[in-house]
Amino acid sequence: MRLLGLLLPLLAIGGLQLLSSRTPSQLPTLPAAAAGGDKVAHAIAYALLLSCFRGWRGWRARPGEWIPGAAAAALLVAAGDELHQGLVPGRTPDFADLLADGVGIGVAALLWWWGSVRWGHRRLS
Repeated sequence: MRLLGLLLPLLAIGGLQLLSSRTPSQLPTLPAAAAGGDKVAHAIAYALLLSCFRGWRGWRARPGEWIPGAAAAALLVAAGDELHQGLVPGRTPDFADLLADGVGIGVAALLWWWGSVRWGHRRLS
């Protein structure tokens, strides 16, 4: 099971990096429901990425055992993605995207922590 916990985030990271290396004309266009739809998509994507790390320390790990490392890894991926975009023709890094990624990671971490405490599955430590 630990292998699955490690492979799932790596596959997600690889998929995100593959998408980020494409030029803008090759990226699928998603209709934005409101202004800032791109930032919402960034937040959702990185919230899902954090969730992919759920099993990396074992499925019985307490939130304090897996969330800090998962959040750090997801933030490193987000920063690497933005830096990588500067190397792709037609793409530019955007600090606002990185901020949206961080918000998604933070919201997901809080929801996982709250869910663990709320339903009594794990203590905070």
